[in-house]
Amino acid sequence: CSPDSIKALSDYHKTFKFASLKNVIIYDYTQFMSKEKSEVQVLLDLGLKVIYFSELVKKCTEDVKLKSAQFDSVLTLCYTSGTTNLPKGAMLTQRGFYTQLSFVASSGINYNCEDVLLSYLPLAHVMERVNVLIGLSLGAKLGFISGNDIKKFLMDDLQLLKPTIFVAVPRILVNFHQKVLEGFSKLTGCSKSIADSGLNTKRENYEKDNNDIKHWYYDSLVFSKVRAKFGGNVRALITGSAPVPKDIMRDIKLLLSCPILEGYGMTELHGASTSTNYSDLSNLNVGGVVKESRLKLVDKKELNYHSKTEFDGK
Repeated sequence: CSPDSIKALSDYHKTFKFASLKNVIIYDYTQFMSKEKSEVQVLLDLGLKVIYFSELVKKCTEDVKLKSAQFDSVLTLCYTSGTTNLPKGAMLTQRGFYTQLSFVASSGINYNCEDVLLSYLPLAHVMERVNVLIGLSLGAKLGFISGNDIKKFLMDDLQLLKPTIFVAVPRILVNFHQKVLEGFSKLTGCSKSIADSGLNTKRENYEKDNNDIKHWYYDSLVFSKVRAKFGGNVRALITGSAPVPKDIMRDIKLLLSCPILEGYGMTELHGASTSTNYSDLSNLNVGGVVKESRLKLVDKKELNYHSKTEFDGK
């Protein structure tokens, strides 16, 4: 525990009375710890044993044999904000993360050693961990954002790295969509006419012509400039964590002339449990179950969702 989190830990312990909690290791190589180390008194008052990290390192004088990882070994505790209950650290296993590689087979995206990924979402969350693990496992190049402020660094880093597969949360896509359309609205004369005509033509083609997202003329004349904002090489976007409005999903595909793969999952499931396919440009659902998973639908009466619910009369 870091010193700035001691109060939160003690408050949780008072409220929920963690039966198994006995020892707390405090990271004391930090500016948050006072010289007197008075911050730990609240933990001592709760009957917990406090160990300082600096002491722990000094006392270690013998070799420690580590157990070899097994499929069901816990690899990490991953933060989840608590949509299913209280915020918690989900216990995620080697097997669970390994099964996420089946997302690639199920989605048909076919990562390769020429692909480039940009890691900019928090690694405390499972979506970004899976992004990194899949990239490393399949030999893709991986770049990390230049700083903590996404608004400040993301667009510049996209120009530098030129990713080929881009993982985006809905908020990023919604903001990008808004800025592009605002840019179109500020154009004048011939430039505005061409931009508006290009987007409207692609929208019409998409709705009537088997979800076509490319155009032989407007892609090079208008939308190559939009693609350049993402570095110019993006061949697929992947989104999850929340729904993207249908009209924005359609426009993003048309603006970047590339498919969007949408997945659904939970932290406890190690990431994606369903995924749309690279060749499916409709985005009418969140796809089929990924190959290594099994899903069961259950009635949820409080949400008025049950096995007799009808969709389009079925």
